[in-house]
Amino acid sequence: MVCGFVTLESVGRQASQIKCPTCGLQGVKKNGKTSAGKTRYRCTKCGASYSKHRTDVSEREALRALITYAQGKTELAALTNASRWTIHRRFAPVWDVPTPHPQPTGEVLPYVFIDGTWLAHGWTLLIARSQYHVEEWQWATSENSEAWVALLERMTPPDVVITDGGGGALKALRRCWPNTRIQRCLVHIHRNNIADLTRHPKTMAGKALLELSRQLLKVKTIAGALKWQFLFHQLGQEYDTYFKERTYAKDDPAQALWRQRTWWYTHERDRRVYYRLKRLLDSHQLFTFLEYNTPSTTNPVESVNALVARTCENHRGMSENHMIAIIEWCLYSYTVHPLSAHQIYHNWCESGRPSRQIVPKTRHKPKHEGPPEIDHTIDQQDPYSDGLTLHKGWAGRYKP
Repeated sequence: MVCGFVTLESVGRQASQIKCPTCGLQGVKKNGKTSAGKTRYRCTKCGASYSKHRTDVSEREALRALITYAQGKTELAALTNASRWTIHRRFAPVWDVPTPHPQPTGEVLPYVFIDGTWLAHGWTLLIARSQYHVEEWQWATSENSEAWVALLERMTPPDVVITDGGGGALKALRRCWPNTRIQRCLVHIHRNNIADLTRHPKTMAGKALLELSRQLLKVKTIAGALKWQFLFHQLGQEYDTYFKERTYAKDDPAQALWRQRTWWYTHERDRRVYYRLKRLLDSHQLFTFLEYNTPSTTNPVESVNALVARTCENHRGMSENHMIAIIEWCLYSYTVHPLSAHQIYHNWCESGRPSRQIVPKTRHKPKHEGPPEIDHTIDQQDPYSDGLTLHKGWAGRYKP
């Protein structure tokens, strides 16, 4: 009888001192080799035969192969050269190894990019990266402020943060990093302006605003920023009365019917673009990149989002847990000084082999149920007793 058995305590000890896994007594001696080339041991008491297996070595190598698999697009079968069921058995213990998060060094970074990307299974991944490395990530169900707070609290506040201007991110920045300057992504601002103006606006104010929005992307110097501000203030003075024009319900009953308002601004889209730029200019979020010599867009973190999307495409068809694990290992490889698979496995064993934990665990709100005194069911014995009946056939209105 050959049975696979090993304990870490038995490795490196003499065979006569090893306890037999069958009878539990000492007195084991070497007994040749197996077909795989491993040393076979035989118990002199009960006659059981077995060979030692280094599960720590096999699990460590499986973790190394998993990290390599996450970084590329090669299949696990090609990396391990084994059957499907052998791969499933070999990699089962390491799928749950938690991916280490980067340890804060206390260094104040000059600038950090933050952004979120939407993934399958209802997940949103929030990412923060510096100029060259991924600094931190956080799983969430949406880009809400609490999720951003959970990410920002694990980092040292930088001098400048570049963001696309999501409401949840801005709220979290005011709460966690109140002294950090904000640079709004100029490309996202221009996209929002196009969404309101279209690429071919009909009004003169709309055409002037669109041209100013295009010129905003070309500002590279302080002199250019001052010129842009002068043109913007000049436009505001010229169209001040235009942006304040109102339309009343009595003048346009058709619009008032669906607006459900007594009045509204006549040129809402043009006004929205103007005051968006004015608000950002007054809050000093347009030209911070000129003061601190930082990028003016979130393109670097968008490249990380593209890396995540490409990873999901290379390994499409993954389950939810495997998708999360692969994405985290891919992100970890781009952090500052990532640990080797050997060190990660050693730390995991030293900490008691904890399982991977994803927060939040509950991603769906519980279904609201009415008070217990309200009955939502139909009495099958007497369906006409409460006025609720089962209807069949055409559900439209009755024909005359």
